[in-house]
Amino acid sequence: MGNLIRAEFRKIFTTKLWWALLIPTVVLALGWSWIWAALATSLSDKITSDPEMQQLGVSVNTLPLSVFGFARAINISTIFPMIMGGLALSSEISRRTITTSYLTAPSRVSLLTSKLITYVVFGLLYGVVITAFASLGIAIGSDKALLPDVGGWALMASVGILETLLWTLLAIGVGALIGNVVGSVLTLLLYSLMLENLIDLVLPGHWAGILPNGAANGLTGSVASKIFLDTVPPIENPTLRDGVERVVRGVSGAAGAFDWWASGLIFAGWMAVFFGLGWLISQRRDIT
Repeated sequence: MGNLIRAEFRKIFTTKLWWALLIPTVVLALGWSWIWAALATSLSDKITSDPEMQQLGVSVNTLPLSVFGFARAINISTIFPMIMGGLALSSEISRRTITTSYLTAPSRVSLLTSKLITYVVFGLLYGVVITAFASLGIAIGSDKALLPDVGGWALMASVGILETLLWTLLAIGVGALIGNVVGSVLTLLLYSLMLENLIDLVLPGHWAGILPNGAANGLTGSVASKIFLDTVPPIENPTLRDGVERVVRGVSGAAGAFDWWASGLIFAGWMAVFFGLGWLISQRRDIT
């Protein structure tokens, strides 16, 4: 197994794909979080300096508005590790190098297990990079008072790394099912960036949070919403409170999502389904 894992790492490191995807990951995580944080700072300054808001006693310059940029940056940046996962098996199937891999490995199970271990490592690596540069982006773009506390940041970083890992593994399954590089990448990108967003427009209540992208966004978005709402003074009116929560969840990218732990379980379930189906297909696929 050790030799197979080393071979999988060698396959990745001898190509330019891993760092070709890592560079835009860094740029997107840093840029997206910085833009959102800068907008939050500008909005905070505008509201705080507005005479009417001052008369009403409204002040937002101590609320952790930057967490919305943190969550949004993590969610969008996962498209690159997702692409990497989608190519894990589909590229070998398309080029027919999977035949050699199967024939030289003791069994298909051992080969697929070595790929799983290898891409778990890369999923975690990308997750750490994404959360690190998203953190840097909000630190640069926000006033210090708008940043989350250490506990909030640690929870956001943890669920961000988990989301990245789950997307990577889910994409491996999709790539194995489709077995084509272009088809796998297009399917993953079109679904995550466009199709599910269109479906969400017609889904009521929490239905959006049951779908893969909604559940994934719910991991970070629900945490960001909780961090923000915990700093807001209690709202006694239940209707107003529910309305504020819906708006905050929408801003954080978690509209219709469940709590972060429930979203994580739902997304892990989707990952298990696609990865499991990809595993079964790979076990039975004709390589002649």
